[in-house]
Amino acid sequence: TALSRSRMYDVMARNSTFSYKGSAPDVRDAAMALGVNYVLEGSVRTSGGSVRITAQLIEATNGNHVWADRYDRKIGDDFALQDEIAQRVSSILGERIWQDVAKSIGHKREESFGPYEYVYVGIELLHKLEPDDVERAKEYIQKALELAPDLPPGHLGMGFCCMCDWQFLGDSTNTALDKAHQHALKLRDLAPDDAQTYRLLSRVFNATGELDASWKCFERALSINPNDGDIIANRGVYHLFHGEFEAAHEWLDKVLALHADTPHTVDIMHFWKSLTYFSQGDYETANASIGGLSNLNFLRNLLSCACYDRLDQPEKARTRAEAVLQARPQFKLADQGLWKAFDKEVDQRHLFGALSRAGLPE
Repeated sequence: TALSRSRMYDVMARNSTFSYKGSAPDVRDAAMALGVNYVLEGSVRTSGGSVRITAQLIEATNGNHVWADRYDRKIGDDFALQDEIAQRVSSILGERIWQDVAKSIGHKREESFGPYEYVYVGIELLHKLEPDDVERAKEYIQKALELAPDLPPGHLGMGFCCMCDWQFLGDSTNTALDKAHQHALKLRDLAPDDAQTYRLLSRVFNATGELDASWKCFERALSINPNDGDIIANRGVYHLFHGEFEAAHEWLDKVLALHADTPHTVDIMHFWKSLTYFSQGDYETANASIGGLSNLNFLRNLLSCACYDRLDQPEKARTRAEAVLQARPQFKLADQGLWKAFDKEVDQRHLFGALSRAGLPE
C-alpha cells in the first residue's frame, strides 16, 4: 500500500504475488512472469521479544541487488512498527529505483534517447544545483517536452528548474517564477492525483506569497504520499520560510533519518538546515553544517559568504562571494528569490544584508 502511493512506478497487486509466498523462486523468472523490472522481497523473524525484518530490492533482468537493509526492533505496537518499516522502505525505494534507472541510462548513447531518458538525465543534472548543470538540465528536459509535450515528469522537472533559477541562481529575465507556475498548472491538468504535482505547486505558491494555497497543496501532497522524502522536506522548507525554525529542523531531520545514504538528498537537507541555523542567528553552526557538504559548491559558497559576514570575517566572506560570481557572473541579489521567500521582512533583511556586505551585487 505504501509503495502504491508513488506515481513514479507501477506496483503489482498483492494477490499477483501470493503464489510465490513461502517459496524461493528465481527472481528473474518471477519478474518475467509478473512483467516487472524490480522485485522487493523480505522476511520477518521473531525471537523472544524482538523482531528482525529484512528487505532487499533486486533488479529483475540480472538479479543484482540494488539495495538491502535490516531492521531490528522490539515487539510492541505492531501497527506502529508496520508504519515505520513501510515508511522507511517505500521512501528509500523511490530514490534507489531512480538512481538505478539513471545509472542504466548513463550507459546509453544520447541519440537513442526517448522522452523519459531526456527527463531522467535532466533531473539528475538538476540535483547538482550548479549553474551550468541547471542550464544543461533545462536543455535535456526541453528536448523531452518537444518529443512528448504532455509528459508529466517533463513539466515537473522543468518547473523545478525554473524554481531553481528564481530561488538560487538569480532570474535576470524575471520570468522564471511565471514559467514555474505555468508548468505546475499544466502538471495539475496532466497528473491531478500525483503528490509531486502538489509539491511543485506548494513551492510556487509559497514563492508568490499565496500562503494558504501553498499550505493546502502541501497537505494534499502529504495525504497522497506521506512517505516521500521530498514532500516531507517541503514541510521543513515551508516552516523555515515562515520563521518556524524548530519545526523546520524537525521535518528536515526526518528526511535525513530516512535518506542517510542518499548523498544529494543529505546535501540539500543540510543546506536547508544551515539556512535555518543562519536565520536563528547561530552562524557558527550554520557555517560548520554548510562546510560539510560533499557537493553543492554554488550553494555552499552562497551561504558561507553570508555566515562569514555575520562572523565578522570579511576576507573569507568576500572570497566566497567571488566564487559565487565566478560560477554565475550575472548574479544579482535583486534577481534572486532565496531571501525573498521568507515571509517576515526581518528575515529577508537578515539574509539580504549579509549577502550584500559580503560583496554580492545588489
